[in-house]
Amino acid sequence: MNSSINWCGRVGMLGPVLWSLLCLAGCGSADEALETLGSSQEPLTWSNLTLNKGWSAANGTAPAVTKVGNIIVFRGAFKGDPNVVKDDPFVLPPAYRPVVTMGGGPSVDLRVTMSGNAGGTLKFFNNNTVGKYETHLIQDGLAGPGPQALTFTSLDGVSIDVYPGTEAATIWGGQYSYRLDSHPATWQKINGFVRFEGELTDSDYKTAGDMFLFSLPSGQGVIPGQDVYVPVTLCPGIDPHGNSGSYGRLHVYSTGAVYVEPEANNTASANCATSLEGTGYSMTTGGTTLTLGTGWTALSSRAVKVRNDNGVIRFEGAVHNGTSTTVATLPTGMRPAQTIYVVADGYGAMHLRLIIDSAGKVKVDDSMLGFASEALSLDGVSFAF
Repeated sequence: MNSSINWCGRVGMLGPVLWSLLCLAGCGSADEALETLGSSQEPLTWSNLTLNKGWSAANGTAPAVTKVGNIIVFRGAFKGDPNVVKDDPFVLPPAYRPVVTMGGGPSVDLRVTMSGNAGGTLKFFNNNTVGKYETHLIQDGLAGPGPQALTFTSLDGVSIDVYPGTEAATIWGGQYSYRLDSHPATWQKINGFVRFEGELTDSDYKTAGDMFLFSLPSGQGVIPGQDVYVPVTLCPGIDPHGNSGSYGRLHVYSTGAVYVEPEANNTASANCATSLEGTGYSMTTGGTTLTLGTGWTALSSRAVKVRNDNGVIRFEGAVHNGTSTTVATLPTGMRPAQTIYVVADGYGAMHLRLIIDSAGKVKVDDSMLGFASEALSLDGVSFAF
C-alpha cells in the first residue's frame, strides 16, 4: 500500500495555487502537506448559504460554511415548506467544494441529524450531464426529505475534506473514484486527527458478510490505542435493489482493522454504500477532560476529552452508565452561542442526536437515554463557532 504520495509535478492536475500550497513543506508526503494546511490559525470567516425556494433558516442560525485548512465546515440549521420545497435546500458555492480531480463523478454523502432523533444524508452531486453542482437532502428510509427533515435539519458538525489523503487498503470497490487517482478510499491526519474520505460498496450487493472494509497501516500514528466508533451514513435514498438509507458506524479496532457496523444489522444498506466522508477520530495528546454528568463514566481507558482545534470543538472518548440526560458540561470558551444539534453514535450502532446548549450542557434526547447509557461514543462529534 502506498501511504506517502508525492504531490510534486501535479500542477496540471491540481492547479498552481493548490500545488504551491502542498509543496510548502518541501514536497514531502501528502500527509505532511495536509498537516501544514490543516493548522491555520486564522479566525473563521463564515459565508452564509443561499437557500432555495421553500427553505429557510431554523433555530435562529443562518446556514453557513467556512474553511479550516483542508476542511470545509458547516454550521446552522434549516427547514422546508412541504408544499413548496424540492430536495435541494441550497447549492454549495464553488469556493467550498471538494476538489474533483478526475473530471467529475457521482456524490459526496454526509451524515446529518434531524428533528425527533431522525437522521439522513446531505448529498453533494457534481452532475456533469447538465453541468450543475447539486445538493440533495435525503431522510433515512426515503428517497428525499421526509417530515423530520423538513421540520429541522442541522448542519452543525458536518464537514468535508477539500481533497483526500493517502490510500487506504480495502477489499471493497470504490462507489466513486474521482477523489485522487481513482483511489477508492483514503485517510489523512490533520492536527492529530485521522480523517477518512471516499465511499465504498460491495459490488455484488450481498446481504451478508463480515463488514470488513480495510486495515490502517502501522507505524504512521493512525491506529488508536483503544477501539473507536464514529458515525457514517449508508446507502442514501433507495437503490435499484430496494435498499434504503440508514445509519451506520465505523468500528476502528486497536489493531488497525476497520469494519462498518450498520444500524439494526442492516447489512444490505452497508453493502449498497458506506460513505466515509467527514468522519474521523483523535490521535492527539492533551485536550481538556470533560466534566461528566450524573452516573456517566468513561467506557474504556480512552480519555473523554474536548479541544478547540482552530475554532472547531472536537470531542473524543466514549461514556456509559448515565442516569441523567446531561452527559457532560463543556468548559467556558468551548460553548456554542445557542443550542445546536449534532450526530453521535449510540449502543449497537444507533443514530443519536446530541443537544448542546449555550451553557455548555451536552445532552441526549429523553427517549434515547436508555440506549445512550449503554454506550455513547463522542468520537467524531464536533461543532464550529
